[in-house]
Amino acid sequence: MVVELNGDIEAFSFFLNIFKDIRHLSFPTLKILLVLDFFLGFWHQMWRDHRLLQIHILMFSQPSAKN
Repeated sequence: MVVELNGDIEAFSFFLNIFKDIRHLSFPTLKILLVLDFFLGFWHQMWRDHRLLQIHILMFSQPSAKN
């Protein structure tokens, strides 16, 4: 959880540094960057949900130990 949070903070600060100079960008460039940011965020969230689902399935598909 901490690793994912640190990764999100690093990604946020990276995009924040990009958007600090937003006044120098033309409008089409800004639209392209926003669309890329949306799809990268969407893909990252889907990948994380997929990994959590795999871990969940792995945990509950293991046969329980019977004494």
